[in-house]
Amino acid sequence: MKIAILIGVSEYDSLDQLPACKSDVELMEKVLQATGQYDKNQLFCFAEKSKGAKLKERIANVIKSLQGKKVNEVFFYFTGHGDFYDDEFYYVLSDFDDSKRKQTCLENSEVDEWLRSLDPEVAIKVVDACHAGITYVKDNQAIEGYLQKSSNRFKNCYFMFSSKLGQSSYQDKELSFFTRSFVKTIHMHSADEIRYKDIMDSISDDFSGRKDQTPFFVVQASLTEVFCIINPDIKSVTSVARDAEKQLEEKPQTQVSSESLKDIIERQAENYCTEEEATNVLEKVIQKVECHTYPVEFEELYEVQHSFDKHHSDSLPQESVIGKWLDEHSHNYFAEVEDEEVEVPVSSYLPFFERRFLRPRFRRQVTGFELTANGPYEIIQIQAKARFPNISWSACIIVALLSKMNIRLFYFYADYIEKNWKDRKLPRRVNWQTTELRLQDVEDICHIVENIQREFVEWCVNKLRKAFGLSEDEIGSNSNT
Repeated sequence: MKIAILIGVSEYDSLDQLPACKSDVELMEKVLQATGQYDKNQLFCFAEKSKGAKLKERIANVIKSLQGKKVNEVFFYFTGHGDFYDDEFYYVLSDFDDSKRKQTCLENSEVDEWLRSLDPEVAIKVVDACHAGITYVKDNQAIEGYLQKSSNRFKNCYFMFSSKLGQSSYQDKELSFFTRSFVKTIHMHSADEIRYKDIMDSISDDFSGRKDQTPFFVVQASLTEVFCIINPDIKSVTSVARDAEKQLEEKPQTQVSSESLKDIIERQAENYCTEEEATNVLEKVIQKVECHTYPVEFEELYEVQHSFDKHHSDSLPQESVIGKWLDEHSHNYFAEVEDEEVEVPVSSYLPFFERRFLRPRFRRQVTGFELTANGPYEIIQIQAKARFPNISWSACIIVALLSKMNIRLFYFYADYIEKNWKDRKLPRRVNWQTTELRLQDVEDICHIVENIQREFVEWCVNKLRKAFGLSEDEIGSNSNT
């Protein structure tokens, strides 16, 4: 028996509406019905406005009704807003509330447990959601590593995600692009049956020319598992995706032919900011940082101090990480790489008489960076000064790089090293993280900074709970206070 659970969330109380998601899930339901592999007791579609408690109750009831039955394959599909926060992926539901994240989202780990309880031979998850949602501040490896661990819960699995971390997943009024590609792949397939691997390959090719959205996949399977046999019903249902794409392909050609070079340049110039506008963004960030409300538990342990400083070459640990990023990536940031020539040691395995006649060789070594545009500040420093002598001071450091269009934030959390009773210093090695946003997206920038502060608080408090012997359950139960 095959089971499918489909969720489409297009209406949100406090987030941007996603009109295409309703069409996405309805189309996926028709596609699965057309395969002839699911009857009404095997295909469960939740396409209306989905609030956390009610949706979870309905899905849990579905899972309970299937307990004890032989399930060969379970297919889970979600289209809507997504969120990766504190090492957990969340499917964001209609009544999303940032202060009630666990109640108003569906946790990926909970979905895994539901699906795993059915003991399927193959588990498939297709997720068309924005991984670059305004709360995402970790790197790509964070979510990919998390999903790799998630895949170990199943015998065989295929996870298909519409975009990488730091990217958005796009849609028009009709369909989300990733879902359209998934369905179009089935319509265009020329063989009698189509494997999940065939679908992934076609989607990868479909997005190969796009830098703004890159689907990624996690697979633990033999690559022989078949999605469906191609039949006339499948061809008919999936033709919708191909027809819609044809209309999209025709539209840009008309628009491009009617635009002059000046028109195109003027249109793109609207995405750029002046120096004054960029300064205003940085000043709004100051307001957001200084107005942040810290939990009572945190303020009982720490006195918080904010400062907004210029960059000095000796003020940041491992600033070569930022320099290397600038050196290795094409960018338009107002920043320069600092480097030096260092002598390459001669191998100690060479005989002494050979080493003494070798000419010294040098290599370039990136040591840091220098910002080349003036602003009200370059570094945000949030100090958590311990109120008790038996806990360390901690710091959150944020570096802001600007271009005419974007802001890139580099940041880390760290405990100070005590040199004596009065003096402290940051450690030499820290874990830098980074994220990029458009300068014009001021609310998103402020939300990111607020989220960095919130994660810093959780990092500090959870670290202390573990150090002072609280259990994992106690940590989890208090992490949202």
